[in-house]
Amino acid sequence: TTGEVKQTIRVGDRPTSVTTGSGVVWIASSSANTIWRVDPRSGAVRAVTGLKEPRDMAIAADDVYVVTRDAIGRIDEKTAALAKAVNEEQSCGGPVIGAGKAGLWIADAGGCHSPARGASRNQYLNVARRLSVFDDPPPETAADRIWIPRQRNQAHDLQYYSDLAVGNDAVWVVGDNFEQVVWRLDPRARTAARTALPGAPLEVAIGAGGIWVTALVDDRVWRVDPVTRRVVAAIPVG
Repeated sequence: TTGEVKQTIRVGDRPTSVTTGSGVVWIASSSANTIWRVDPRSGAVRAVTGLKEPRDMAIAADDVYVVTRDAIGRIDEKTAALAKAVNEEQSCGGPVIGAGKAGLWIADAGGCHSPARGASRNQYLNVARRLSVFDDPPPETAADRIWIPRQRNQAHDLQYYSDLAVGNDAVWVVGDNFEQVVWRLDPRARTAARTALPGAPLEVAIGAGGIWVTALVDDRVWRVDPVTRRVVAAIPVG
């Protein structure tokens, strides 16, 4: 690979999120209230409307799950048809979403202190698990949740999650500019392990034997060892 730009496809105003699956690229624009389905082979672009302020996206069980302003939308990956949304009680920051072998995960924070109304595993096609930050211990009915303890001081005042990735038998969630950490969530033990980062994180990805976290302001990428959960490299990129 050369890293060169091979093709430019116009999709509309201010694309903000992207995911891929089955040879198709899905692009969201919160400002345009639109999801675009792009076939990179033919260059065909199809607009999917009807979702308010689409933000983050993930693909699971042949569907595209979309975090919107007030729900989790679902689009058929093959037909691009909208399916029934799952109502979601969200924080002002909105949740982040990711999918992998461990299933479909949604993490939310910043004042969302009660379970989603009317949401169950079956409504997520038995592939969803919900992550939330709560002040109180988890109730017995929350078997599908991993509870992340909130830090109670000004230096660590979590407002929202900035990204989520699923891989290496875990779910990895990064905080915001106040909570400069990456969490490793164990789906089997339902535990959360915290790793401090050198600065504010923005996004997280998994591959090439590492957990990769982009810095919000430092123009660098941190590599986290998935076994030791230690930051082992800081790579300048700007």
